[in-house]
Amino acid sequence: MEHESVNAAPKKTLNPDRNPLRTSPRPPSPPASHLRRLHQSIGNRAVGTLLQRSLGETVRLPVMADVVQSPTVESARRADWEEGVKDYMERGAWIFWQGSPPYDREKGEKRDDVRGSYDIRPWNMAVGALDDDPSSDPRDVIDPGNPPANDSLSFLVGHYHQHPPLDPSMNRDPVNFPVGPSENDRHNAKVLGNPGIVRDFTDTDRTVVTDYRYGPSEQTSR
Repeated sequence: MEHESVNAAPKKTLNPDRNPLRTSPRPPSPPASHLRRLHQSIGNRAVGTLLQRSLGETVRLPVMADVVQSPTVESARRADWEEGVKDYMERGAWIFWQGSPPYDREKGEKRDDVRGSYDIRPWNMAVGALDDDPSSDPRDVIDPGNPPANDSLSFLVGHYHQHPPLDPSMNRDPVNFPVGPSENDRHNAKVLGNPGIVRDFTDTDRTVVTDYRYGPSEQTSR
């Protein structure tokens, strides 16, 4: 269930189904520094193609449906939500992924990107609904800044944030505060080509919690 913003919200400062490719004979692997430069300039999808060609194997980049099933990602999201319920602070993080755990090709072992590892890189926290305007949108307070650059063979594959309960000490009328991803959330995810998920309530009564996905299903840029 998604709701539109009730007014023009303050701006965040974010800057702008799996299709396994055919494998090919294995040429010499490019140096790591070369991969790193390419990774930072042409993005996950292109680097995945390069890895597939250089390794002679399929590199399975995760889409958001995979990312949210990671115990590491869910644990971080759950912990941030539980803290937000206590202090009403909005939290979020970039989600990085590194592929298959080590394996021995000489023994016939194969890549297992399903068990790839995730790294959570937190944003600065923010308190929702800081001003006294009863129609302000508390979903647009947190400022994640620019995403970190991809490093080595770690891929930026998504981001998450939380819309915590309204601070009761601020005497807000819940009807004035929409739930779900804001228009800025959607816009920034699209510009970045980076999928997002936000934990929020199902409606303005704020009794049932749910997860909303927004943006593309997989990283498509950077």
